[in-house]
Amino acid sequence: MTKQKPLPDDNAELLKTRIIALVHDDTRDLSLRALAVLLVCQSADEPQTIRGLAEFLSIPKPAVTRAADRLDAAELIRRRIDPADGRSVLLSISAAGKRYCKAFVGKPF
Repeated sequence: MTKQKPLPDDNAELLKTRIIALVHDDTRDLSLRALAVLLVCQSADEPQTIRGLAEFLSIPKPAVTRAADRLDAAELIRRRIDPADGRSVLLSISAAGKRYCKAFVGKPF
């Protein structure tokens, strides 16, 4: 393996280190989209809708649904029907999801 050029700043190096650690240590193999959905749910004060996440992340609703499927299967989020709109699903982070995010984020950037 050839020597890599240094990344432009400490934050990029920290992010690289944490992502590599996830690749080595985690069996969930989350996509970047799934990780983004999880991190948004983790930082939100209330459950998130598929539509709201799609708009916030600027990705199609089916992509959020696929990410939510993976996160739900890994027990990192919880789904429930929105009582205000039975057609909508609300996503919230689970206790396991909070632990996962804490391990990923660690110390503040």
